[in-house]
Amino acid sequence: MTDLTAFITYYVTLLLLGISMFPLASYIFSRFLDRGWILSKTIAIMLLSYTVWFLGIQEILSFTRPHVVLIWIVLTLAVWGVYLLKTDFVFPSLVDRSIRELWNSLRNNELLRVIIIEESIFLIMFGTWTYVRAYSPAIQGLEKFMDYGFMNSILRAEYFPPLDHFFAAEPINYYYFGHLIAAVVTKLSAVPSVIAYNLQIAFLFAITFSSSFSIGITLIARSIEKKFGYLVFTAGLLSGLFTAVIGNLHAALNITDYKTYWYATATRLIPFTINEFPIYSFVVADLHGHVSNIPHALLIIALYTQFILLYKQNNRIFKTVLKKAILTLVLLTFAIGISYATNAWDFPIYLVLGGLATLYFVSDNAKNTPRRNTLFEILKTTAVIVLPVFIGSILIMWPYWQTVAPISEGIGIVRDLSPIGLVLILWGMYFFLAGSFIVFIYQSQLTNWFQSLLTSKTKEQKETAKKHITPHTIDFFVLILIITALLLIIIPEIIYVKDIYPQHYRANTMFKLYYAAWLMLSIATAYSFVRMTDAIKQRVRNTGWIANLLVQYILIAATLAYPYFAINSATGSFKLWKGLDGSQFIDILYPEDAKAIDWMNAT
Repeated sequence: MTDLTAFITYYVTLLLLGISMFPLASYIFSRFLDRGWILSKTIAIMLLSYTVWFLGIQEILSFTRPHVVLIWIVLTLAVWGVYLLKTDFVFPSLVDRSIRELWNSLRNNELLRVIIIEESIFLIMFGTWTYVRAYSPAIQGLEKFMDYGFMNSILRAEYFPPLDHFFAAEPINYYYFGHLIAAVVTKLSAVPSVIAYNLQIAFLFAITFSSSFSIGITLIARSIEKKFGYLVFTAGLLSGLFTAVIGNLHAALNITDYKTYWYATATRLIPFTINEFPIYSFVVADLHGHVSNIPHALLIIALYTQFILLYKQNNRIFKTVLKKAILTLVLLTFAIGISYATNAWDFPIYLVLGGLATLYFVSDNAKNTPRRNTLFEILKTTAVIVLPVFIGSILIMWPYWQTVAPISEGIGIVRDLSPIGLVLILWGMYFFLAGSFIVFIYQSQLTNWFQSLLTSKTKEQKETAKKHITPHTIDFFVLILIITALLLIIIPEIIYVKDIYPQHYRANTMFKLYYAAWLMLSIATAYSFVRMTDAIKQRVRNTGWIANLLVQYILIAATLAYPYFAINSATGSFKLWKGLDGSQFIDILYPEDAKAIDWMNAT
């Protein structure tokens, strides 16, 4: 199979997977500008992989291509059957107005425009990173060999759990679901695994960028109540850029040493820790759990975004939202449960994010009820909503919980705090953008509150009030993202989980918490930057805030230095095209080993 044929086959497979689940995504993400178009790819791959895994671990269906195709067809017929037949199926409210009018919505020029632009962005990003991988395709170094080994072990498995290629006859004792997802798409597309490995990395880059784009355009459009246009497009582009492309400030601060700059240094700044972020992961191309779970993490953030939009749409009446969001809660349960099997750290992280978001919903809803709710009642209501998701997410993955033993050995107290200067190099841009947004929002809120205390307002006071924005419900959701991210950054300064790095004792804790914080701050600050830009341009013509925006521009530009150095370094400045076959380096460096491998694969 040629590289071009493999690329087209893999892309068409991803496109068809997304289309197969679009009615479901459209129903769930009814308030999204794209009606869940891009997220339907993640939903389809997640549900297909889960069904394949569950039937395989129960030894009901073996892991063969015909069975994967059969399962996909059944899932597709179920989803499209509900949509086309417009039956009530299981839940009376399953097919409501939003899904009945899907076709009418598709005929709407704005939705079609958003879908075409979004899919084009996905294809461009998928093609771009495939091109990058073709200059450095070798499945060699770091954790690539292990990840590829897990992927092939799964591809060769008849049933699950798959066998560990390092520990013969024993199942993989590791969070392998990301590798299983790669294996499912590989099996479905029939692309050889040595090529599919690199295409899966390219897919993860593309879905990270485009999913962030989808969340970004929806947040800003629903906040400032504008249709899809230049400003909304900019918010989406920045969301994708912040999440998938930019780095920290380390490269910009070392710009004078550009000839000798080593991009990996930016991910090991704080002594004895790991400070990785997505663009580094995509460059080094380890198909590891923290990378494979990015689509699920963004799906979870998108689901929380949908909740907040439904909450606003339904006049902040929480019970009404819950009735309309049963299927959304079910999908959220699946996404969080599968996150544990893909990247175990994301399981508690996104439960905490959901808990904080739910706590906000419940406490805000309490203000709109005649009876005053106590703190205990608010916490009880929050628990009633969060606990079923928590329990359900464990139950759906219970066979996995039974077969994989955790490696953690308890909690330890951190002995060495991170130097503040290094923390600012890592997070300075995000801190400045997030801090500016918090001050901007609360300055506006405090000013409006103070002026509301005045019994009468002069004309001048009314004009002053108009210059300040009124905080939107979405603004507070973005603040929750920021607060959660800050907690994740603070935690490894206090405690750590004891695991496999005794000398670098908090390395893994900081690594996984920082990684999730990066995703949250990327979405939050892309929104905050565009929100502030629009407000300052339209209403708050203040010299101080204009200067603040200028600093934000400079900091954002500075973070773009990192991907330039990293990509050029990893690809050898794009001087030698090698193709997508990740195993060809063995033929060149170890020809005798290559013959032995070919013989073993053939027998």
